[in-house]
Amino acid sequence: MSRLVLRLNKFNGVIPANIPTGCSNLELLDLSYNELVGSIPKETSFLFKLTFVSLAYNNLVGGISPSLGNITSIEVFSVTGNVLLGGSIPGTLGQWKALKEFYSRDCNLHGTIPQEFGRLTRLSILELGHNTIHGAIPINISGCSNLQTLDLSNNKLVGRIPMEISYLSKLANLGLGDNSLTGGIPSFMGNITSMEKISISRNPLGGSIPETIGHWKNLSLFYSSSCNLSGTIPHSLFNHSLLINLTLDDNQLKGSLPPVMILPNLVFLQLSVNKLTGYLPPSISNCSRLRHLEMAINKFSGKLTINFAKLRDINFITLGVNNFGSSEVDEMKFFDSLENCTQLKLLDLRDCNFQGVIPVSIGNLSNQLQSLYLNDNQLHGKLPESIGSLSGLELLSLGENQFTGNIPSTIGNLRKLKALYLYGNQLSGHIPDVIGNITLLLTLSLFSNKLAGAIPSSLGNCKKLTTLDLYDNKLNGIIPTKLLQLSSLSIDLSLSKNNLFGSLPTEVGDLKTLTSMDLSENNLSGSLPSSLGGCASLLNLSLRSNTFQGVIPSSLSSLKGLLNLDISHNNLSGQIPKFLQDFKLEHLDMSYNDFEGEVPMLGVFSNTSAFSILGNSRLCGGIIELGLPRCKETHKHRHTLNILNVYQEDETAMQNQETHAQIRDKWLASILKIGVSCSMDSPQHRMDMKNVVDELKHILDGVKNI
Repeated sequence: MSRLVLRLNKFNGVIPANIPTGCSNLELLDLSYNELVGSIPKETSFLFKLTFVSLAYNNLVGGISPSLGNITSIEVFSVTGNVLLGGSIPGTLGQWKALKEFYSRDCNLHGTIPQEFGRLTRLSILELGHNTIHGAIPINISGCSNLQTLDLSNNKLVGRIPMEISYLSKLANLGLGDNSLTGGIPSFMGNITSMEKISISRNPLGGSIPETIGHWKNLSLFYSSSCNLSGTIPHSLFNHSLLINLTLDDNQLKGSLPPVMILPNLVFLQLSVNKLTGYLPPSISNCSRLRHLEMAINKFSGKLTINFAKLRDINFITLGVNNFGSSEVDEMKFFDSLENCTQLKLLDLRDCNFQGVIPVSIGNLSNQLQSLYLNDNQLHGKLPESIGSLSGLELLSLGENQFTGNIPSTIGNLRKLKALYLYGNQLSGHIPDVIGNITLLLTLSLFSNKLAGAIPSSLGNCKKLTTLDLYDNKLNGIIPTKLLQLSSLSIDLSLSKNNLFGSLPTEVGDLKTLTSMDLSENNLSGSLPSSLGGCASLLNLSLRSNTFQGVIPSSLSSLKGLLNLDISHNNLSGQIPKFLQDFKLEHLDMSYNDFEGEVPMLGVFSNTSAFSILGNSRLCGGIIELGLPRCKETHKHRHTLNILNVYQEDETAMQNQETHAQIRDKWLASILKIGVSCSMDSPQHRMDMKNVVDELKHILDGVKNI
């Protein structure tokens, strides 16, 4: 038998060590895509006629045995996808003089690339990506004179790209991405005129893109994102007729784009997050196969004059955070040309300084459109009714503009919508009831508008809603109970700064997963419902500036995760609950209520910068820095009696009354010393409050042990 092909099955167990016994003439061994375990048997090295070995995509361990170097006839070897293989690449593999293809991607290999690989003159494909190989790229890699594909991506390689790599005259595919290479893109790389695909992304290379890469006439893919590159983009890059993907995002590239681009096969143009200036050349329209146009977060300016109608295959347009606003009446005219982009899924034009109105033609955009960002501009006028025709929309972001008028009722037609952002405008009128038709809605953000009327109960139909922000409007009426029954609300419920009135419904306790609730600056009244303690996931709770009254319910002791609590400016009364000092509060504001009695001293109450109790004239005690009057003597006496009441309960102890009296006098003396220390005029002579608490605990423990 010369061939054994068992690939694409579900074989498990180990590779039999006795394969060489009956298969001494084996030339091809393919066990790939199975569920084999264990190590590669050393006996495999006795199969001296093997030319093809594939053990890819199994669960092998134990590394690549050095003894395999004895099979000098091997031409193709693959262990790719054995993620637990481990070990280093043995130098003995340099004996594989006939080797043409070596695949060991994603094998958890470590160590360095063996110098012996420089002897493999017939090697055409070397794939070592997605491992933890370290060290420098060996300079004698130039010995692999037939190398066409070199993939060293996703490792821990350091140092510079060696000049010797430029001697690989047949190299077409080079992957060096996701390492720690430095020293820039060397100009000698342009000597590799056979280059077709190169990826060096996510290396701290620095430097600029050399003009010599214009020699890569067959270039189809160029990935160099997140490389700390500076300088300008060579204009020659925009004249490669075979170029499919040009990705240079997240660098510090500057300068302008050439007025003429000849890129008929370009599919991906990704230049976001740089410092590019000037206008976007209309010749981009000639890139008729373009699917991704990503130019966001640059310094482009000037009117958008791209004829998008020619880009029929476009999927993603991200031009946000630039300065395309022109103040011209027709600055949004380009929207008309987007009608032909029937495959458009994302349109991002946020923060571009647009100052016009949204044209009615927006309703003619592709029904494939899923995300539309026009936020943070200066757009004005009314929201067009036609926006309700964007039936595929999942995210609509129009916040921070100057829109006026009502929210169009056609918004209810956007049944796939998951996020709606209309915050920071001047929208008025009611929140339309039809918003309850958008049952997939996760986030609704309408804050900082002029919306009036009641909160629609139909929001109770939005069973997936996690965030509702209606802050800073003119809403009135009561809080709908259906809204508080949305158990899906888990991130934020903000109804603050409105004119809501009535009591807080007991249904608020149904919000068991909510992390932030802000009902401040309304006209809510009545007692705090005990059901509020059911909101056990709350991290932030603000009920500030209402007219709540009564005591804080003891059920709130279950809100142990609270970090921020603001109940200031209400009519709450009673004592400050002791359980608050056990919370991990970072900020507590109880000011301007009618609390009375002793202020706790532990937890948040031990730090005056973390809590406020101003405007509660009947409080006493607390830490010295508060400057409050001491609580009445009866309270202190009662506390002392509590420490010593153990004497009155133990008949057996009373038999040794004289001994107990001596011990009692000792502890009483200690208590008096603490009291004297706390009464000193000079702050530096007073005992630290932490020490006071520690001493009192020590005394109590001593009394209990009598």
